[in-house]
Amino acid sequence: MRSISVGESVAGALTKPGQTEAIFFNAIAGQRLFLDGINQGGDLRIRVLDPFGQQLSLGPLEVEQDSAPFIALHSGTYCIVVDGNGAATGAYEFRLLDASPATLLPLDALTNGTLDPGRSARLFRLNAIAGQRIFLDQPRDEWVAWA
Repeated sequence: MRSISVGESVAGALTKPGQTEAIFFNAIAGQRLFLDGINQGGDLRIRVLDPFGQQLSLGPLEVEQDSAPFIALHSGTYCIVVDGNGAATGAYEFRLLDASPATLLPLDALTNGTLDPGRSARLFRLNAIAGQRIFLDQPRDEWVAWA
């Protein structure tokens, strides 16, 4: 049984077809979390199960993808399941982050920085009023995602 804390990186490998790894973490009801896919892991997938064994609806996630921020609905032990698509094997690495302390992004201001490692994520948040229109401008030809 492998356990991690929120904020930790996880690295491992599936070396045999059909192999599955389970990584456990504790969350508190209402906690906002985020899975940060760091490396390209072949054709490996991630699923998150709540304390009752129900799969969270994060969509199908490949290990190199980031999840949208999600909320733990129940306090308890959650399980991240890593498995291969069919007979796929390979290495994986991701981080489980607490999305709550994300940096406040000021409106009408340029924000820039560097990701290290390059495939990691940096979380921001902004204060807005319901119905307010927000425009995110990418001054460079770089890929940025938001949720």
